[in-house]
Amino acid sequence: MSADMFHDVHHELAPAGSRFLGRTAELAAVRDVVGRADGGDGGVLAVRGEPGVGKTSLLRTAVAVAGSARVSHIAAIESESDLQYAGLHLLLSPFMAGLAALPEPQRRAISTAFGLESGPAPQRFLVGLAALGLLTEAAAGQTVVCVVDDAQWLDRESADALAFVARRAGAGRIALLFGVRDPDGDGGPVFAGLPELRLEGLPADIARDLISGAHIDDRVAERLVAGTRGNPLALLELARELSAEQLTGAAALPDPLPVGRRLEEVFRRRVAAVPAATRTLLLVAAAETSDNAHLVWRAAGRLGAGRAAAVVAEERGFLVLGQRVGFRHPLLRSAVYHGASAEERRLAHAALAAEEGDPDRRVWHRALAAVHPDEDLARDLERSARRAVDRGGYAASARLLGRAVELTTDEARRPGRLLAAARATLETGNPVAAEALLRRVAPLPGAGSGSGSGRAERLRLLAAIRFAQGQVRETVPLLLEAAELLLPDDERAARDTLFQALEAATWTGKADMTAVARAVRALTPTAPDSASPTDLISAALTTRLLDGPEAAYPLYRRCVRSLLGSEDLRGFNLGSVLAGEMWDLEGLLALTSRWVELARTRGAHGALSLALLLRAIPELWRGNFTAAAEFGRAAADLSDLTTRQQGRTGGGVELLYCVTGPEQAAREAAGAHIREATAAGREHYGALVPHLALCQLEVALGDYPAALTHGRRVFAADTPGPTSANVLPELVEAAQRSGDPETARAALTRLHTVATASGTPVALGLLARSRALVADDDEAEKLYLEAIEHLEASAARPQTARAHLVYGEWLRRRRRRREARDSLRTALALFEAMGAEFYIRRARTELAATGARLRHRPVESAVHLTPQETRIARLAAAGAPNRDIAAQLFLSPSTVEYHLRKTFRKLGVTARGQLRDALAVLVDVGAGDAGGAGGDPGDAAGSGARGPQDGRTTGLKDSAGPARGLR
Repeated sequence: MSADMFHDVHHELAPAGSRFLGRTAELAAVRDVVGRADGGDGGVLAVRGEPGVGKTSLLRTAVAVAGSARVSHIAAIESESDLQYAGLHLLLSPFMAGLAALPEPQRRAISTAFGLESGPAPQRFLVGLAALGLLTEAAAGQTVVCVVDDAQWLDRESADALAFVARRAGAGRIALLFGVRDPDGDGGPVFAGLPELRLEGLPADIARDLISGAHIDDRVAERLVAGTRGNPLALLELARELSAEQLTGAAALPDPLPVGRRLEEVFRRRVAAVPAATRTLLLVAAAETSDNAHLVWRAAGRLGAGRAAAVVAEERGFLVLGQRVGFRHPLLRSAVYHGASAEERRLAHAALAAEEGDPDRRVWHRALAAVHPDEDLARDLERSARRAVDRGGYAASARLLGRAVELTTDEARRPGRLLAAARATLETGNPVAAEALLRRVAPLPGAGSGSGSGRAERLRLLAAIRFAQGQVRETVPLLLEAAELLLPDDERAARDTLFQALEAATWTGKADMTAVARAVRALTPTAPDSASPTDLISAALTTRLLDGPEAAYPLYRRCVRSLLGSEDLRGFNLGSVLAGEMWDLEGLLALTSRWVELARTRGAHGALSLALLLRAIPELWRGNFTAAAEFGRAAADLSDLTTRQQGRTGGGVELLYCVTGPEQAAREAAGAHIREATAAGREHYGALVPHLALCQLEVALGDYPAALTHGRRVFAADTPGPTSANVLPELVEAAQRSGDPETARAALTRLHTVATASGTPVALGLLARSRALVADDDEAEKLYLEAIEHLEASAARPQTARAHLVYGEWLRRRRRRREARDSLRTALALFEAMGAEFYIRRARTELAATGARLRHRPVESAVHLTPQETRIARLAAAGAPNRDIAAQLFLSPSTVEYHLRKTFRKLGVTARGQLRDALAVLVDVGAGDAGGAGGDPGDAAGSGARGPQDGRTTGLKDSAGPARGLR
């Protein structure tokens, strides 16, 4: 659809010949986004403001000069806000010719979402990725400008997908412009976090010019401008609405003036002045969500409104008629619909139901036309709700089920429908509304009287609501009560509920975990050989909490083996926690890799987000910081889409700054995580990780008293898991060098218990290194060498480097400078290869103290790659082809190629084979390991792409042209 075509469909309601006044700076800002897209650097802008302030006119005027750009311009409508993917379908309709070019999973997902084919419920991120792919393909030939007016009324699924696209629109010739009402108005915080342009009312002088042709007295004009705060639409409508006497000051003005939310009432009075048949046509058009002109004509004809009514509607400026029926302003639709009586609305919906061919739209119109409860209609709504869920439309399902409850006559079915509506509502990300529905089933917090599975189901749903609301501490008691209710009749469900309680308790602390463990022990004293992975994990954690690590770790190892042969996704989270506590690096790598693979294959993208985050942990342990960062960012990207919580700090990838720097960013990231965790009631687990990170940071910087403060917080929690385990060697070093031998001994005692029970090379190496730090000189050297031997037998490069570092420091202090230099140089080489900036500084300082001559470190390169360019370049250097990179980073292959072209130009290379060396010299993107051995983040994409250690690349020879090298 071209810009000119759109102008015939949607535009701001204004008198013919009205002028677009002012807004010079605002217009320049919008045109800049379009201009940058035309130059290859796409962008996004959300134009925000109150109704009628001129968002539509600004966007229309800006895109009118888009030249040869392809413009798709839609206006979302309130009545479609619960029809899944309706807005996205309309916006992308001009670009559907590119559907065949999409990868099959994306094509299938968006086709299912749009009802073009049947299939399982599409995953939101695949629909978003498909939308990005369609726009990218369309932009290959010319600039694409997408404009969504009144975006606050988009259905949730369309808004999620477009927000996904918007966050990735920085490459290629794509511009996305959104007109959005203020968050405190009708629409809520739609597209929060995008670049914004706040549109205020017009300045007083320009506002007076806007109505200067209406023979208005100056004092009246001043009153109108002040009363409307310069809102252009309000001014135009008031100038049209007020009498000549009022405009000239001969009669009093209404007090207060009808402004802001009262605009709808202005429209309602205008509608009331047209003939009854025209009002009927307008009401039918307002009640029909698809703008299907033929359907509107047929339904209106049933009610006696013919073509003559349409002529009046168009002449009066209410409708734009064509293949679709469009209101000239969204407020008109709202005013028409809400201004009609309840009986008039029911008649309109009944007429539409009689003519509607789509079964789901028909049942919805029937439901809105119903006067009395109707059990048959309620069952039809339930079936329609199930179909909506199959298409990923939880918001539509919640609305359908809510109406089904209202129409229910069989009281035995009412609680089940309310529960189903509450679950669907919770899936939409609205726990407050879900709780309100649950309260209608039974009073809270006890979730009602009675007993058995029904009450237990309500308790489990309430626990999920509380967890989503951040009230994590309330979750575990609810799940324990639910398990107790389930036990007499359904032991399997009781076990599963206790497993969920254990997962929740990891967020709240040892007391809750112990309470759940006692319940598990009462149910199952031992773990039989036939135990399922989740039962085995429950037994293992119970043993760890009640009997200690020596008794638990054999069960831990059984858990890892069991999960590696399991298809059940539920156990991998806690299973990874168990492997991490034992410092079982190989087991943790295998578990998280399989978890990612299973979650991706099954399309379980809620689980995939967490799996990607935990997949980063073994890469951290192996010193593959770049790969760890890629997994963390991928997890955060996916979490943004599946949870719609873009304002949160993300999965924790920022905590890598505590190893790599810069220092200020490290402290800010850790502080943000602590504040967020505390505010959300996750202060136990959520705050322990950043406290551990800060402890590690202070140890690296040599501020041992500060490290001791953070380490004690984690040590005191003493809960199973890698966080409490990993703080122990840090705390030994910090306490010993702070002159606190008592704390050092306490940490070493606990470390000895868990490390000897574990027996992995990493655990034994950390134990020997920690013992060396507190040992007498006669024993220390033997322990340092033992630590190095154990750690070099593992893949834990950071800990190996630290063992060489502290041994070198010990040697230097005993004036064995030549030996110290050898050990410190080994440490420095390892730290530099990993990009561990703080330890690089510490090792260089120690080396200088031995009298060693140090090579000059290069200054920051003048070449600067953006974070996205860096991520793509490192993956390409590791051998991943464009499609695998696109899958990993949730981009389109065309976007990946665009970034690679820019990167090739910046680095002065012509083929992928040159990328690794070019990246290695850039201090600002990290040194050395472009993915690292076994750390290729392409693993997360399920791509099978291997890193450079495999001796395989996909780039061409250096003589190849840049276009070939990019493929």
